Amino acid sequence: MAEGDEPTSRDESGASPLVGGRFEVVEPLGAGGAGNVFRVVDHEQGDAAALKVAHDLTLSDERLRDRFVREAELLEGIDHPGVLSLRAWSGRSAPRPWMATDYCPGGSLVDHIHAEGPPSAHMAADWALQILDALEHLHGLGMLHRDIKPDNMLLDAHGCAVLADFGVARKPASRATQGGDVFGTPAFMAPEQFADATKAEPRSDLYGVGATLFTLVTQRPCDQLLVARDAALARLPVPLQPVVDRATQPRADDRYPTAAAMAGDLADALEQLPD
Repeated sequence: MAEGDEPTSRDESGASPLVGGRFEVVEPLGAGGAGNVFRVVDHEQGDAAALKVAHDLTLSDERLRDRFVREAELLEGIDHPGVLSLRAWSGRSAPRPWMATDYCPGGSLVDHIHAEGPPSAHMAADWALQILDALEHLHGLGMLHRDIKPDNMLLDAHGCAVLADFGVARKPASRATQGGDVFGTPAFMAPEQFADATKAEPRSDLYGVGATLFTLVTQRPCDQLLVARDAALARLPVPLQPVVDRATQPRADDRYPTAAAMAGDLADALEQLPD
């Protein structure tokens, strides 16, 4: 890590540089759109954690910087096992903001597929159920994620899916999004959100879950649901077809009304899938 990348202090022995007086950097894990990510040791809890540090591009753009710190502020208000847990962060006024979260050793679902191969339909549906439970909690708080996709779902030490990357999340009353903005990943984005990010609603997140489930099970791009819908759905196991079909309807009103409603149907479908 380059000098000056984040505020550091030393532990009592003076041997290890610590971020925020607590986190010891072990190794880099990768770089995202907003910051560089490191595996660290949390000297307060005595275990591994993940540290994201805003990189130069984020610091050079006030809007990107504000998005970085808003992510930390949003995570501060969430307490759910299916949402990446924030342990500490630098505060809004830090010269180079950082946030420390729980460490998910399984990486993202994309990482898992690269390492272990495609998941079974049963496993993919189970992950989707875990994400739906997290979304039910978030939506109950009046929050939207707006970037549901396999890259933003991590696997914890127990192999459970955890929702991460709240960089474009918002509460409906927030002014952080302006009309005409498009935030998220187009391939997994509901039509109304693709047209205008201010039109995103809870059912937009559910579209992302349905598109993610399709991609995980079929290993094909989810935009096939738009260009050859019947043929695409036929690639899914029969129990999953009506669930993905309803979740990814072009009109929001035709989708599941809530994450809990989708989870109910998906749980029924899961019982019909082989382990």
